[in-house]
Amino acid sequence: MAIIRTCALLTCCAGYAGYASALDVLEDDLRLGYAVTGTKETETIGGTVNHDDWSQSSRWVLDWVANPNIPFIGVLFGAGLSYDHRDRSSSTGDDTYSAYGAHVHAGAYLSFFGILRLELMPFIGVGRAKLQESGSSANGNVSEYGANLNLAVHPPILPVVAGVGVGYLHSQSSHDFSGTTVDLKANVATIGAFVGWSF
Repeated sequence: MAIIRTCALLTCCAGYAGYASALDVLEDDLRLGYAVTGTKETETIGGTVNHDDWSQSSRWVLDWVANPNIPFIGVLFGAGLSYDHRDRSSSTGDDTYSAYGAHVHAGAYLSFFGILRLELMPFIGVGRAKLQESGSSANGNVSEYGANLNLAVHPPILPVVAGVGVGYLHSQSSHDFSGTTVDLKANVATIGAFVGWSF
């Protein structure tokens, strides 16, 4: 339900943003991003804590980012959707973790030369995750928070945006395997890139 509500929010915000942009009050863009994330995690099973590694861990995001039309320095806000995927091979088969989430973000930016922008965007979100281990799978709720530090390029003659960024991601989820609860927690760094369309 949280993801559905966020999709509705994105639709409403996009409509408002289009009207505000026409009045030159608001600048906004829609970004598609991909990041490689850290592979370490903490897995708690029945009170026993294990420190594990995934073979690979990645994250896709679709973000709406907006800011009042103020030069040099200003505030950012918006919302987005995310998809996280992690996998590894084990003696009992392939383990996988996937999560769909929705988040909101707000922060600040510094503008340089009217083209480059340094952005700091903390975020918080919720979603649903699926964990598959030893041939069994279980769904669970996931919560997350973190922050991204981006360097974005806004070409003055093109309605596009592109950039790179680094960040921090904390996520945790709980999964019930036939009465056995498995809690996952990750505190990882991220590095990625994004492209998008400016309105």
